Formats: sequence, C-alpha cells, structure tokens
Amino acid sequence: MMRALRLSLIASLLCATGAQWVLLQTVAWAKMSVDAMGSKGVVAAVVAATDGRHPCALCHAARRGAAETQKRLPARGSSLRLDFASTASAVVSRAPVALWIVDPIRAAKTDAVSSVEPPPPCRLPA
Repeated sequence: MMRALRLSLIASLLCATGAQWVLLQTVAWAKMSVDAMGSKGVVAAVVAATDGRHPCALCHAARRGAAETQKRLPARGSSLRLDFASTASAVVSRAPVALWIVDPIRAAKTDAVSSVEPPPPCRLPA
C-alpha cells in the first residue's frame, strides 16, 4: 500500500513538472536508435536519432505536448494573482443588544429542575 502511494506521488510530481514529455522523447530516441542500429553502427544510430533532423511520430507528439503544457503555464516573471474573496459582498455581523447572564446556582433551583420526579428504586430479583 505504501509503495503504491509513493509511486503515485512520484508520478504526480513528474506529470506536474512536465517530465512525461521528456520521458516520451527519451523513448522515441531509444526506439529510433534501435531501429537504425541494423544499418548503422551504435554511435551513428544514436547521433542520427538525437540530431532532430528526422523526427518520428513520437518525437512530434512529445514536442506538441510540451508546447501545449508551456502555453497553459503563466509567463515567466508575470505575477499570479489569486482573489479568494470579493469586496462587494462583505459579511457584517453585529453584537447582540442585550446579554443574558445566567446564575448557575439560581438556574439549578428553578421549578423546572425541581419538578422532575426521581426514578423509582431499582428492585433486584430475589
């Protein structure tokens, strides 16, 4: 249970920072490198995959996703203003006009308390 919670937290943080697009781009480069290794050497395949001159469909998807994420973020240096309360609808409460102070000793001696009959005594079977 704790491991699943940690993994979901890590995944949330990665998605919140846009790391899913970096991961997708890495997978695209790895796939392109493996595909090119049959006809080229290892170094030449990796260089050809990462040079950006021949992007694959995954590279295009990663680039579009990263661009969309950047569009939704506020511009760097701009201040983000959060308004939580409106000044037009202010709530005003007034203190009560009169306060009733209750004396606990007098309240205990009132008729309402003394008029309650005590319960009948408990009889145990013999």
